[in-house]
Amino acid sequence: MRNCLHAAQSRKAMSKILKEESRMEKQSLKVAITELESLQRAHKESMKLEANAITSHSKTKSEHTKNMSLFEGLKKEYQIMERKVETSAIVLKRADEALEQHKARVREAMSAVKQKKEEVDVLRAQHSAEERERAIRMSGLKKKETMPDALESDEVVSDIATKQKHRPRFSGIMAPL
Repeated sequence: MRNCLHAAQSRKAMSKILKEESRMEKQSLKVAITELESLQRAHKESMKLEANAITSHSKTKSEHTKNMSLFEGLKKEYQIMERKVETSAIVLKRADEALEQHKARVREAMSAVKQKKEEVDVLRAQHSAEERERAIRMSGLKKKETMPDALESDEVVSDIATKQKHRPRFSGIMAPL
């Protein structure tokens, strides 16, 4: 009688542990998905900024080209036009730098999105596998409740607790970003 009570308490404790473990995994998966969505939004915004930078770059380059041809045709106004050319060259240089910066940000955002997608995929696979494992354990615990042999169920609970101690938990979640 006492062993049966002890086995029931052990099963109940193990059930609580498994449920808490599932809740924590769902929560970490939700955080990872939220981070992925945030990175995707940042990537989209970077792409918009890159498109604006390309347009600005094209306009600036066009203006620079126009100013260069005016310089060739208008030798009388050489000094005035020379200042315009220098100014447009500076603007073009800034536009080139801005374009390169936006391209670099897009590459970084794409890399971060790819990395986060891979992390989410690993977390999803891990979560699915552990959910299946928990379901098997829970069905095993429920079957053991109906069995009168309390010693055998104590061994199963002890076995599960030993395996639980040796499994690495949440290894993919704590990876540095």
